[in-house]
Amino acid sequence: MRTSTTRLAILLAPLTLALVALVHRTTLQAWADGARDGVRGLEGAPGPALPTGTHTLDGAPLSLDALRGRVVLLHFWTFGCSNCKHMLPRYADWQERLGGRGLSVVGVHTPETDAEQDRAALGRFVQKEKIRWPVLVDADQAIWGRYRVQAWPTIVLIDRRGVVRASFVGDDRAPAIEAALTPLLAEAR
Repeated sequence: MRTSTTRLAILLAPLTLALVALVHRTTLQAWADGARDGVRGLEGAPGPALPTGTHTLDGAPLSLDALRGRVVLLHFWTFGCSNCKHMLPRYADWQERLGGRGLSVVGVHTPETDAEQDRAALGRFVQKEKIRWPVLVDADQAIWGRYRVQAWPTIVLIDRRGVVRASFVGDDRAPAIEAALTPLLAEAR
């Protein structure tokens, strides 16, 4: 009997740890490598300019200066990341509900794998998921580096003056993100 109980405990331990990790994945993700430390260091400072020649997936140029006067939700993602995919409906909701109040959602697609480098595959994913906000292509990780990002997804909130006001690492951060957006959108233009 004791041997069976011991075996069962040994078998259940990894499952229990996996379930705990799943429930706390956002916290674990931010903890891994101090992932939020890099981005957090930008809070209170002007958002780094996008590299010269930065374009959206459809080829349109985009700069943060062009978005001055709007609150920018910059989200770093890649189409192969399940945590990134979990947040897509939230971005769509915020863009629809809060766009008229001054919010601009901008995706920064920074590939993690060789397969994610494929622009055609990215285009198909954007079309399939009905992503209606600009998606910047960051294949060389230049924007990723300027924003000191270390994990997918990372969300950076930039106020109307172009100052980084908050950052979030991981999915399931929607309540905290929306709570941070509310006062930013209420600030005078």
